[in-house]
Amino acid sequence: WYQRRVRGGDVDEAIEVKFRTLSVVSSAVLSVDGSISLTCSYTGKDNGTVAWYHGNKELSDGDSVTMETSALTNNAQTLKLTLTGVTVADSAGTYTCKITFPDSDELSAESEVTVRTAVISDSSGTAVSGVAVTDGTLDLICTYQGATAPASVAWFKVSDELEFDGSTNTIGNEVSTKDGIVTYTSTIGRREMARADDGTYKCQFTMDDGNNVVATVEISVVTVTAATECIFVDLSKGDSQAITCNYEGASAAKSVTFTLPDKTSAAGTLGEFSNNAQTGTYTVSGLTAAKSGEYICSFAVSDSVSASAVTTVAARKAEVTTSSGSTSVTLIEQATVTFTCTVASGAKSIKWMKGSDEFTDYDAVDDDLSKVKLRIASGSAGTYTCRATYNSETCPTTHTFDSGAITVTVTEAVALTQPASALASVGNSAGFTCIFPNPFGSSESYSVVWTFNGKAFFGNGDYYEKGQKVIDGEIATTEPASDQIKTIMSIGSITSSAAGDYMCSVKWSSVYINSDVATLTVQGITQHPEDSNVVQGVDAVLTCVTEGTAKSTITFHKTSDNSGVSDGVAQSDATEGSVVTTTGTLTLSSVSADGQYYCKATWSDGSTTTSNNAYVHAMTFDAGASAEEWAVEGGVVEFSVTGEITLRTDGSGTALTDNDGESVTVVPSVTWEVKDGDSWNTITTSTSGFVIKDSSISEASGLLKTRIRVGPLATSNRIIRCTLTYTSDTSKSFFGGSVTSGELSAKPVYIKSMAMSQTGSFAKVGTAVTVTCTAAADAKPTFRLLLDGTEVVANSQVTVTTGDSEFIGTATYTPSKSNYLAGGQSLECEITWNSNALSEEKNLMVYYDCSTMEITTLKTVTGAENTISYEASEEGSRVATVTCPADTDTKKYTLSTSPNAGATATCTKETGRYNPGNLGFCQVKTGVTSDSSGQLWNLQTLGFEVCSDGSEGDYTKANMKATLIKDDDTCGFYPKVPCLKDSTCTLDEDNTGCSYEASSTTLTIFYQVNYNTAQFKVSERNAMYRIPSGDVIQFWGCNAQSKRDLAVNEQFLRQLKESNSTVVQPPEIEDTSVQEPQEPNEPQSSSFGVVGIVGTVAVISAVVSAVGAFIYYKRTYVPSDSILLPNMESFPGSLTFTEA
Repeated sequence: WYQRRVRGGDVDEAIEVKFRTLSVVSSAVLSVDGSISLTCSYTGKDNGTVAWYHGNKELSDGDSVTMETSALTNNAQTLKLTLTGVTVADSAGTYTCKITFPDSDELSAESEVTVRTAVISDSSGTAVSGVAVTDGTLDLICTYQGATAPASVAWFKVSDELEFDGSTNTIGNEVSTKDGIVTYTSTIGRREMARADDGTYKCQFTMDDGNNVVATVEISVVTVTAATECIFVDLSKGDSQAITCNYEGASAAKSVTFTLPDKTSAAGTLGEFSNNAQTGTYTVSGLTAAKSGEYICSFAVSDSVSASAVTTVAARKAEVTTSSGSTSVTLIEQATVTFTCTVASGAKSIKWMKGSDEFTDYDAVDDDLSKVKLRIASGSAGTYTCRATYNSETCPTTHTFDSGAITVTVTEAVALTQPASALASVGNSAGFTCIFPNPFGSSESYSVVWTFNGKAFFGNGDYYEKGQKVIDGEIATTEPASDQIKTIMSIGSITSSAAGDYMCSVKWSSVYINSDVATLTVQGITQHPEDSNVVQGVDAVLTCVTEGTAKSTITFHKTSDNSGVSDGVAQSDATEGSVVTTTGTLTLSSVSADGQYYCKATWSDGSTTTSNNAYVHAMTFDAGASAEEWAVEGGVVEFSVTGEITLRTDGSGTALTDNDGESVTVVPSVTWEVKDGDSWNTITTSTSGFVIKDSSISEASGLLKTRIRVGPLATSNRIIRCTLTYTSDTSKSFFGGSVTSGELSAKPVYIKSMAMSQTGSFAKVGTAVTVTCTAAADAKPTFRLLLDGTEVVANSQVTVTTGDSEFIGTATYTPSKSNYLAGGQSLECEITWNSNALSEEKNLMVYYDCSTMEITTLKTVTGAENTISYEASEEGSRVATVTCPADTDTKKYTLSTSPNAGATATCTKETGRYNPGNLGFCQVKTGVTSDSSGQLWNLQTLGFEVCSDGSEGDYTKANMKATLIKDDDTCGFYPKVPCLKDSTCTLDEDNTGCSYEASSTTLTIFYQVNYNTAQFKVSERNAMYRIPSGDVIQFWGCNAQSKRDLAVNEQFLRQLKESNSTVVQPPEIEDTSVQEPQEPNEPQSSSFGVVGIVGTVAVISAVVSAVGAFIYYKRTYVPSDSILLPNMESFPGSLTFTEA
């Protein structure tokens, strides 16, 4: 604590000062053993929170990080950080210890850690601390990592440096650098290692700073072998087996363990170590096939090094079973029994032995012979075993092992008393007796069965067919002795149906004995004609057979009226012993309808008998109600054919059934054909235009229905037919064959033709076009016409006539406009049949009718009549021509044309208009009789007025006019205007004179000439009335008499000389005689020149050339007196001046 006095006061203030320090034991640490240990020392009074950092990452306690902080004692504390498993990449760098105090004060200290590592690994790259050498070969890799490269590397066994010869002992070194880390790899290989080579091996990397890096590994040279590499165990002889391994090494093994096939481990028994060898043993108890596999014995040389060997144990056991469930069986001849041999985990091969010999008289059930079936014969008694073999890649020696035995006892399967054949007459009785041996006595129950023609009697002796009892019998079974079974079949009131084969059988479980067959011959009808089914158009045969002591005469009759049938009847007889068999047959040709028949047998003694009725059914065949089907062009039609498949027994349609009560059916094959000319071709699934649908079968109706789709239809008929082919089945009294439908026609509805016609050689606006459409169809379709898809003629406006399966529709259409420029329009004939629309179209090109087309002229000029005439051509065009009136002495007429208005114009049927669109027009030109012009003078510096009321002498208006109109050679207009000079015109003095504008000091002199004859050309007029360029009308010095006038003239001339004035003539009027025509009465006028008196250069000559600043004004000049007023008027293509 410290005290200080507060200024100006008497109170002392206490201040607390705390001293704290934190330092590292070493600011630079080098790690070469894979670990880092850092220590910080703290001095201070207070505890704080300690944290360690590597770079900016805070560390925490874990598997490889340990942080320890001692208690604060005597104001001192130690902070320690330990890291293991360090690497250069992850562990080198700056480490910081940091303490944070409650008052927010912080202390920290840093250490810079350099890491160098060396690790020894085996050839797979796995780091090892010990290696067992079992094959004399040692391969090691030593890898260094650090920031700096070692100067060298060396290998040692204990302290002796190893030598390398490049063959038996090799070494290879490699250095690389990545991301600032140097990796130095040294790889050695040593061969012919012996026990003397056991020991500690190390690799040492020598560093320039002396801090070398070392890695060590313990090497043990041992040999471990299995006493027997493969042990075969026949489990039928025992389930225990000892496994032994042999160990050799410089020192005794510490322990031995065995790894079992299920990957569990068990401790083995380690034998005594003697002469550098000892054994390891493990006994497997309760051995089964499931415990077969590899047993690995491992001898622990040290805590980290072991050596192992493998022993394969193959445990097998063959076990046999029989299908009777017992390995001791008693069987009757002809019985069968199945032997099964089972070897858990499998066998290489299996064979069967009878006694000591191989047995092969069996049927193999399984390919590997593990299951076989024996049919018992008289010599089958004996003892049977299954013999199996085993070997594998790990157990190549073949081992043989046998199963237990199967004992077979055989009883002869023969009746002691066989039933005897007999002859009986209808209505009498007969019987049969059988006696069988009973090898089982009362130990097994048995059953007795009598059969008739292979079918069993009921237990009471009755026999039924088709639900009807045909034999009324009785069965009696007794046991006259303990080893015998006696059975008697008695038949009373024998009918012909009882004739046949009888047999009796006795059965114990799976063992049975059959008697011989005994035949009962009955005099009477032994084979009745059977209910038969026949394909329409095919022959059916009914057979009637009698047996007796003499032949019989057999006749056939219709059941309906008992009338005899003689056609198709045949008879034959055969004798065997005392029995005469007579066979009669009735062949019914090309059966087309059902019928019922019976046969009658008559013997020579007059006795007769009649058979059962036999119903003959002609199978139904239906090709549909219509032989033709229609569809629109591109559409599809379908035909179906139905054939009966259920066999019938009577006219009511009762189905023939089998023993299970199911209807007996016969399914035919179906063939569809298409007609091509005179031949028929089979239709297949690849035949274009046909799709054969899968046949459908209706169990309820007993019919098969086959369908075919034809299409898309083109414009021709397709003719097809269907054939059902049945296969005969005599066992069912079915007479098969083929039945074929008639021709079936698929007909398309289509537009056969479409035609157009019109008056003249082409269609034109306002002219009717007649359209005729012919359609193939079975019923009248509706017709209409459409133009570009829009109806123009409805069905009600179409006239329809009928032909042979065709309908002809006729309609007219009058086009209202031309479509030539659009390339024509689609005119469609559309028919509608069964809601299906079909159409055919033609391009209708409609031209204009120029015969009614007229044209006008571009304009009409008053006094110039336009006359238009027309001329038509055969190809439909019309030419219009315009003409003008003839010229007169006073008027000239011209035709004004332009690109848009010609002398002629042609209307073509393609456009319906004239080209050009107008005709030119006539213009009239009246001759011009006068023209006027003049000159302007700017006298602003003259100092006095001329041609005004205030003028004097020659310059008064009157004197000025007198000067100007005087016919003189010097002054006035006569010497300058050409037509005045050559007398082709006269000067109009009333319109000739001068004027003066005081405000602008402008003098205007003007004149008008009247032509002797009218003038029509501007160029000629210009040449006549215009003053030539550069000429000036002189009006001074012409009339001066007094001195005063002379003085004024002298002053005027002086002013002209001082002003350097000249007169500029206006340009000539443009001659438009070769350009666009003018409006009539368009005389050309001129504009005036301007004479300016400006400047100071003197001009002495009276006629002054234009060299100064005389200005030509493009404007209309209006004289002060009301004389000719120049006006401007525009006409296409030119600008002209006309006189008002």
